Amino acid sequence: MTFIGQGKFTWMHEMEATREMAQREFGSRDELVQWLNESATAEQRLQLECDFWYLHQDNLHPHNLVEFTDYEEVEPGVVIPMTEWSASWMHEGKQYQYNISHTVVREAKADVDLKPLVTASLPKRGDEINDWRHVTHVKYEFDPDMPEAAIHALVDKAQIERLENQRAIDAILKPLKDMVGKPAPKLTGQPISKSKPEIIPGKRVLLHFWATWCEPCKNDIPLLNEMVEKNWNIIGVHAPGTDAEEIKAAIKDLEIKYPVLLPSETNGSAMTPDRITGYPVQMFPCCVLIDKDGNVEAIGTLKEVLTLNPKSRKRN
Repeated sequence: MTFIGQGKFTWMHEMEATREMAQREFGSRDELVQWLNESATAEQRLQLECDFWYLHQDNLHPHNLVEFTDYEEVEPGVVIPMTEWSASWMHEGKQYQYNISHTVVREAKADVDLKPLVTASLPKRGDEINDWRHVTHVKYEFDPDMPEAAIHALVDKAQIERLENQRAIDAILKPLKDMVGKPAPKLTGQPISKSKPEIIPGKRVLLHFWATWCEPCKNDIPLLNEMVEKNWNIIGVHAPGTDAEEIKAAIKDLEIKYPVLLPSETNGSAMTPDRITGYPVQMFPCCVLIDKDGNVEAIGTLKEVLTLNPKSRKRN
């Protein structure tokens, strides 16, 4: 049985177990990764993995079940299953896709020479390699004569590019982050759903900036619907530039249970407006948490807003 984690969780670099083990604080995941690679022992890395899953065991749900049956002894002391059943599921929008496979072994031998099979499966010169052995994965053409130092050089380059991309993302998010602690702009626009979007005084509200053309945005909707059932005030704010009827169709298809607003204030292009109803959002999905006093409390992805802000972990 394998499990999948869903819902709110604590990043490994924020765990108390991590701080106790390293005897220091970590400001980001990158800092923790650097410590794990340079200072932590193999036992410490394994222990942190265990601590992480023990901490989040309430968020784990059965995902894949494999059952082996009909064991037979194919050679003295060698027993193998002849039948395998495998069942798994995947969430797709408002539906769940279930997969079931059935494998039956008709013949088994214990004296087969596997060397030719292993040799045939090894990469050949020129094959594309996805190397996940390092902190940052790299792609390159396989060359049996390629020195390990050359691969490390590719990893270093990939890490630099990742940091540059992160700096670009930070630059895009900075205008939003600068709003934290300040009064939230008033929402303006056209209500798309049956219920009217409104910020209720004395109650926190979560704005979810999304779009019908944004596939990652749709992954947030099941959790947002669950939060509505727990008395959260959620408002979906759709990016400008999409026909209202198309948004209404998406609301129905995705079974969105919270009100949705099509903002009227747009500057710049429709796909990358400078401001959406007063918020400088340029990445989707994006969440803005507004506190009970009407001030911006936190911004980021839904997962970041729910995990990096301690107040948001409680029932609203």
